[in-house]
Amino acid sequence: MLRFPAVPGVLIAMAVLIAILDVAARTGWLNPGLQAVYDKTYTNQVVDIDGHDFNRCIFDNVTIRYNGGAYVFRQSRFNGVRFETPNTTIANSIGLLKTLGFLEPNFAESWKHLPPEYFK
Repeated sequence: MLRFPAVPGVLIAMAVLIAILDVAARTGWLNPGLQAVYDKTYTNQVVDIDGHDFNRCIFDNVTIRYNGGAYVFRQSRFNGVRFETPNTTIANSIGLLKTLGFLEPNFAESWKHLPPEYFK
């Protein structure tokens, strides 16, 4: 006769694991070194994304500045976003993707590569 593990015990263990993962995500254990940001609205400003874990944030008419570091967006919304980078490697990658036709046509007007001294 076959025996199956007790279903309630398995469900309880799964619930505990999910709760632990949720706490770990909220406290930064899963993304060490990233600064967690919750429920913030950014409007008409430049937002540096390197080193941040954005949760349920709204980005309205902002410029996203990216230099190649780690970042996370979770359940965030974007409206009227532009992009800039001082990182030549990223700029070259965007240029290649644009040339190959992998980017939306309007993206060409919504980003720029700026020299590193601009960010000091």
